[in-house]
Amino acid sequence: MKKRKTIAEAIEEAKKNKILNIESTMPNESEMEEMERDDGYTREEDKKAFVKNEVRIKNNIEQKKKAQKLLLNPRLLYNIKRQFEKLGIAGEVRNSLMIYLTLTSRITDRPISVVPKGESSSGKSYIVCLVLKLFPKNAYIEMTAATAQSFYHAGKDDFKHKIIVVYERKGSESSDYSIRSFQSEGNLKLQITVKNKKTGNFEVKRKEVCGPIGFLTTTTDPQIHDENETRVFSLYTDESTKQTARIFKASIAEYKGVNQISNFRLKKFKKLQRLLKTYNVLIPYVDDLASTFPHKPVRVRRDFPRFLTLISVITLLHQCQREKKIIKGKEYLVSSLADYYIAKIIAERMLKQTIFEISPKTKQIIKVAKKIIDLKIKKQTLNIESGMDVITGPNPTFSITELAEKLGWGYKTTYKWFKPALEKGYFAIEEVQKGRQGATYTINKMKDNQIILPEVNDMIKKYPLNKERIYNPITGEYLDLCKK
Repeated sequence: MKKRKTIAEAIEEAKKNKILNIESTMPNESEMEEMERDDGYTREEDKKAFVKNEVRIKNNIEQKKKAQKLLLNPRLLYNIKRQFEKLGIAGEVRNSLMIYLTLTSRITDRPISVVPKGESSSGKSYIVCLVLKLFPKNAYIEMTAATAQSFYHAGKDDFKHKIIVVYERKGSESSDYSIRSFQSEGNLKLQITVKNKKTGNFEVKRKEVCGPIGFLTTTTDPQIHDENETRVFSLYTDESTKQTARIFKASIAEYKGVNQISNFRLKKFKKLQRLLKTYNVLIPYVDDLASTFPHKPVRVRRDFPRFLTLISVITLLHQCQREKKIIKGKEYLVSSLADYYIAKIIAERMLKQTIFEISPKTKQIIKVAKKIIDLKIKKQTLNIESGMDVITGPNPTFSITELAEKLGWGYKTTYKWFKPALEKGYFAIEEVQKGRQGATYTINKMKDNQIILPEVNDMIKKYPLNKERIYNPITGEYLDLCKK
């Protein structure tokens, strides 16, 4: 067994190797004796405390240097993405990046809110829990439940510039009104009546809890409360068999001796977040985005500013690599097309799912319903008139039971994800439910693949790059615009 060094031996070795310089901070002999008398310290304990403090300071300086170097990395967000797998996250790259940017958005005046959605055991809360490891504790507040009045009774600045994380929405449903007020107004104001102990009279007392805040919760429901739904971006977990295989691979890694990222290594990523400064962000190409962004449904009035916040967050994350401008005495950080491209890669699919409120599972139901109808059409007798096919017989319909059988899902699960498509007009009720006979439905023609964001190639001439290069945050590849 290796002999353990004494404190005195450790100090001498550290001084010899020029690791520590504690001579200037160590007390002299008389001071040491006085400390022993007054506080009961021993000299060995005192030396140990000084050594520990010096090591802490040295580690802090090293982590700061590493974080500064990381902020200068030309593929910064890709470098952060690489840590997800080391943390134990399998797949779900876009969702993980979006959660990371949501937590980073706390430093802005309009933090982003997101709601990961999916079936039980799909990994929603697990991903959130692991991404949080890249952030200092003061970046967020975790809770398992929140009542309607709980936020009002917090300290004035307890939630300021923080992301509120509730792992299951069932634990915060009663506080929906408080949460959406906090999101929109930026603060909470409570007026209550209390009895003055001295006078015995009732008096009005006002209390304010300051924001801004972002909100992050998970749910198994396709939609949350209507008024809360328009204040968040929806993220949907991957429930494919390929994703299940990835999760199995990640789960067995620790049992095969594969080391995951250490807490010491995580410190530089936490330090990175502490080093970020707040700036006003200038987005030169904002008019081009507004020209293609959909103007309906009405919820886009919130979705568009929220997407601009996402671009601002990416710009702030790359602040050591972006141009700064002074406009009317105010300093602005100038967003690059590189920041927009990252936002487009991460969020375009999420935006479509959020704006039109059609999840991947609902989209799958629409595809299967079309296949059922197409199969029934083929079985019908076709007559040819004037060179066009004319279907004879009644219009083909389908039922929820048929969908469930084709999908291999339970009836309740199928109907839960079918309902949003019905409400959005993708389906119409052909015959209402009668007794044990279920309702039947037909398909309405809807416009698909709507363009909501412009292409970078169409904007590059108008907004040329400086020294930065456009990179894909998922693959790490640089975008070669010359070949496009």
